[in-house]
Amino acid sequence: MGTMLALRTAAGRVIRREVARQGIRTIRSNGTPDQSDGSSQQAGILGAIATVWDWTKKAGGFLIDLGRFIGFGIRSLADLVGFLSQSSSFLWNFNWNLPDETLEQEIQAANQMLAGISGGFLGQSLGWLACGVGGAAVIGVFSPALGLSVLKDVSEEGYDELSSSLYALVSVAARSYNRIGFLSLYMNARRAYYWLKDREAELPDFSKRKPWSFAIAFEDWTQQFSPPWQDFLEEFREEFAEACTESGFVVAQSLESHLAELGLIREATNRPRTVEIELRRGATG
Repeated sequence: MGTMLALRTAAGRVIRREVARQGIRTIRSNGTPDQSDGSSQQAGILGAIATVWDWTKKAGGFLIDLGRFIGFGIRSLADLVGFLSQSSSFLWNFNWNLPDETLEQEIQAANQMLAGISGGFLGQSLGWLACGVGGAAVIGVFSPALGLSVLKDVSEEGYDELSSSLYALVSVAARSYNRIGFLSLYMNARRAYYWLKDREAELPDFSKRKPWSFAIAFEDWTQQFSPPWQDFLEEFREEFAEACTESGFVVAQSLESHLAELGLIREATNRPRTVEIELRRGATG
């Protein structure tokens, strides 16, 4: 008596039945799965609901990614290189003798800029929702098919516009919070330093001090050399900083690409495979 394996219960057959009707995928000429036709009115209403739901899912995933970016400020190695480059440039040119009044004014200005761009994004979002989606919904009451077409166009255009605006908002928010955090930390640390140094003395009047930064100190240091050497040192510093930044981006992107390839190889290697064997008595080769 021959031995037969139960092919209908094999893992490959079960998975195939889960992802296709009757275990068979029907593919049309345009490469999309075959779909049954329904009435035009039902298709219009269901299509509108599906479009809105798809847009909502995309926006939700987009907001999750942006939330991670706001929370950590860094999503990749390239972001880390960019953050280090911007931070080093800021610290190089920062005037460490700014008085507390100026620091507080810069903190207030950063908060006002963040509030302004946040209000602009909220107004833009409500405008697209009220006038765009709302208008499409009104049209859909009288003509579901036309309302679906208008809603699709409004959804795609609105998603693109709001995505770019939201990325700009997050970028400004990240820079503003970094700047506010640094200025507040530096101002409080400077106060604590002079208070510990002499608890009875008042804080120095930094408004009467000359501005001092690493950039100013470097320029003053180069003044002791002849003009050709001054130009040499300045160009050397600028090109060195630019080359470090560019090479850092190349290294980060190359490393990320290599790690992504390793991940794909590991996924393909660890992917379970199903082998179906059918044994028949008297089968001829």
